[in-house]
Order: sequence, then structure tokens, then C-alpha cells
Amino acid sequence: MIISRRSIFLLLTALGFLGLAPSDTVQAQGRLARVVSTIIHEDERKTLSNRDLIKRTMQQETYSARGVLQMKRIFQLDRQGKVRSGLAFDGSGKPIFKFKYLYDDLDRLSEEHIHDMKDKLVRLMKTVYDEQGKGSRFAVTNPKPGTLKAHHQDILEHPERLEKKGTKLPGNQLNRKK
Repeated sequence: MIISRRSIFLLLTALGFLGLAPSDTVQAQGRLARVVSTIIHEDERKTLSNRDLIKRTMQQETYSARGVLQMKRIFQLDRQGKVRSGLAFDGSGKPIFKFKYLYDDLDRLSEEHIHDMKDKLVRLMKTVYDEQGKGSRFAVTNPKPGTLKAHHQDILEHPERLEKKGTKLPGNQLNRKK
């Protein structure tokens, strides 16, 4: 498939409207290959988000206000860029959770499954949609108290929701001071 220069221009223009400047993207073979952004949370933690559209992966690393890695999540994306599955690691690199995301016939998120590394269900979230298409999320199961460390609470968030839980800045802003 060959993408024209006009298509690339239109895509980069659309990314600009979404708050992603062209300097935050990498192109390979004439197509968008990577989008990098940093989410700065209210408690001064930072999450570096890196979408590789060629490999269809997304990686999110969350650091404490002091710069210590607290968690890392790696997700597999489908051809449309939607998250399908993933793994979560603690700050030392130990795998702690597996994710699976299901979509309905209209390609809207319908279920979020989170299992521990022994395949025990930790959390199941469902989303139902009304006639106008507005989604309502509810937990079918939630983690037992004490299952997660306080700084791992965001580990359960869908990666795109996590990106909305703070100030999203273009590029790698891990060294940015307030």
C-alpha cells in the first residue's frame, strides 16, 4: 500500500488537532510509525507513552515524582490501533498482570479482563452503551483490598483512559520540571 504525500499531510494535520505535533511522531517508509507523549499526573508522577504503529505495540512507563520506575505496561494493538491485550510489570520488571480487551460489533470497548500471572481474575469491567452510544462502565469484579500497592492503582486503567488522567504533553518530558 502506497500512501501519498497528501495523505501524510492530512494525517499530520489531524494529529495537530489532537494535540500531537509532528515533532512527536516518527515516520518510516512514508507512514506514521511512532507517537510519543508524556502524561503528568496531579501527584507529579509521569507516564511516558510510546505507540509503535509499525509493530502495533504500546508501552507505558509510570515514574514517581522522584523519577523511580513504578510500573511498566506493554500492549498489543490491532490494525486499527485499538488495544487488544497486554502485560503489566512492577518497577523491578517482574510481570504482575495480564490484560485482555474485548470489543462489541460496533468496535467499541465492551470488556476489560485483568488476570494475575496465575490466571486468577483480578478485575472484570464491562461497558454498556445506550441508544445514543454513550458508554457506562461498571465493575463486575474488583481487586480485593491490599491486592495492589497504592502507586499501582493506575495499572488497572485502560491505557487510553490513563492518558486522560493528567496533562498530556508531546514527546518525552520525563526530565521536565514543574
